[in-house]
Formats: sequence, C-alpha cells, structure tokens
Amino acid sequence: MLDKTIFAAAATILLSGCALSPQIIHIDTQVSESFQPVADGRSALVRVRDNRGSEYLGNRGGINPDQSLLVAEPELSVALTQKVQGTLEALGFGGDNSNEPIKLEILVDQFEFQCNEGIVVNSCGLDVKFQMNIHNGAIQFNKPYALSEQRSVVVSPQVAYNQQWINESIDKLWDTMFTDMQVLDVLAQ
Repeated sequence: MLDKTIFAAAATILLSGCALSPQIIHIDTQVSESFQPVADGRSALVRVRDNRGSEYLGNRGGINPDQSLLVAEPELSVALTQKVQGTLEALGFGGDNSNEPIKLEILVDQFEFQCNEGIVVNSCGLDVKFQMNIHNGAIQFNKPYALSEQRSVVVSPQVAYNQQWINESIDKLWDTMFTDMQVLDVLAQ
C-alpha cells in the first residue's frame, strides 16, 4: 500500500509539473559601443513608445507559460529611453547648439521571448522589431530594424542566461541601428 501511495504522489508531481515563476530581467541601459560623434552639441528630443500592449518580455514556456513570464526592470520603454539618451550623448548631442533639436522616436513593435510549451522545455526564441523615426527639420527618416534568434536549451533557462541573452540581443540591434550610415547621415544634417 505504501508503494502505491508513493507512486501516486510521484505521478501527481510529474504530471502536474511545476509552474515556472516569473523572472525579473534587468535591462542594461548603458551604451556598450563607443560611437563616433556626428553632432556638435545639438539638442535632441527622444521618445520610446511600446506598441505591444504588454508589460512582459515573453515567457519561458513549460506547462503554464502564462505563469513563467519575463518582466523587464526597468520597464522596457524606460530602459530604451535611457539607452537612446546615452547613445545620442555619445554621438555628440546634448549641448547648447542653437539649431532646432532633432526628434528621434523608437517604436517597439515586437519584443517576444518564447520557449516551447510542455513538460520538457528545449527550444527558445527571441524576436524583436523596432521602428526608428527621425525628424530633422524638413528631413523625415523611418526605418524598421529586426532581430530573430533561436536557441536549443536543455532545461527552461535561468534568469542569468535569459538576462544575458536579452541584453546582448538588444546591444546587437542597437549597434545595427546606430552604426547605420543612413541614420548617421540624417543625424549629422
């Protein structure tokens, strides 16, 4: 009888699975690249707008993916605003130049970290889509940027792994955006 009770308890634990708790992902707001200045102290107005309608970065899959959420700290739009400000300072913006300020907007159209559902989590992906809009006097520039990565995992990734992956991916996309010659030409006008 004791063997049946132990077996039933073990089966219940295995079949019900453990819900993965939410993870807090600290978004790095520092500028990791050294950008070459293109402006001479001109001011800039910055806005980052999150169009996703969700405060979460995605989930780690598993049996209950809606409970294994990734939460950005600080909030994604706040972190990216700080990152844009730091990047523009590195590019030479932020002085008392008398020219009209440029307006730079980044729209977050997608930011989705997603692992497979089920008892065994063995695959995760990250899909990010940003839209950059620059208004520099009569010049208007709009360009989308995207990143998509897939990784095989042995188990549902821990917070340190997810945090590193997400921050490295943001930095890759950031480098692509702010070393784009079209962007630099518009900013330098």
